[in-house]
Amino acid sequence: MSRHGSSPRAYALILLREAGYPCVFYGDLYGMPNDGNIPAVRELPLLMEIRRRFSYGAQHDFLDAPDVIGWTREGDAEHEGSGVAVVLTDRDGGEKRMFVGECHAGETWSCVIGEQDDVVVDAEGWATFRTLGGRLSVYLPEGTVDTLENDRQLHRIAREIAEDTEDMRV
Repeated sequence: MSRHGSSPRAYALILLREAGYPCVFYGDLYGMPNDGNIPAVRELPLLMEIRRRFSYGAQHDFLDAPDVIGWTREGDAEHEGSGVAVVLTDRDGGEKRMFVGECHAGETWSCVIGEQDDVVVDAEGWATFRTLGGRLSVYLPEGTVDTLENDRQLHRIAREIAEDTEDMRV
């Protein structure tokens, strides 16, 4: 996989986890047209917004398989609509049953990166989140999706990628 193909997954680890000090490189945000026409990481503005607005609260890690990992942030009362679920893989697609918090019981969460179906959080605060092979999926509470500033173009691009991936399988 190319450097660019792994960048969204790497930035999810950098930006959406509780620990660490995030760092975003200029060329990944804006591209480097004068240096071999290296494109920007198209998911990066949305990942940055998700960190700023929704990646708060207790973190729960689901690192029990070598190729499919995930984590969640429960959100907190200070950041309305906060909470995030992330699942990624370096091989085949997969899924993780993850805890997002009892405060989210009954909510529908939407995939804002990765073009996966919505999921419903059960009464105990658990849901099953999916991703495609070699990809990243990021989910937010459904009520927050329409408030995102950076997702319109990304959703269109993600749908095109998913359609291309499906066409390649056939």
